[in-house]
Amino acid sequence: MPAVTLDDAPRDYLTILAEPFPCRECRHAARCKASLEACAAFSLYVAHAGELRWRAAPRMPTRALFETIFPEAQPAKARTPKRPRLLTLEERRQRNTLRKQRWHQDQRQARDAA
Repeated sequence: MPAVTLDDAPRDYLTILAEPFPCRECRHAARCKASLEACAAFSLYVAHAGELRWRAAPRMPTRALFETIFPEAQPAKARTPKRPRLLTLEERRQRNTLRKQRWHQDQRQARDAA
């Protein structure tokens, strides 16, 4: 089976676990893990670049690059209940008229049922 070297080639999970990765032999790996930093080589690896590309990339980890690779999720806005819109005088009259009509209808049905 020929080796595929294209950056966008589909790879299965076991192949990905067996292949080398930038942090395996890097002297900054512990520092990056502890302080949440990343370097250009790791950035290229995450972007599925070929091994030759990420091996040639500089190993100078920064917090900014880590935040670019792993952006923090935006906190959800607090759900505040919306204030109901104030009704105009005409809308209140219509609402009250309908309420009265339903009430009278319910009273008639209750009287007829008894």
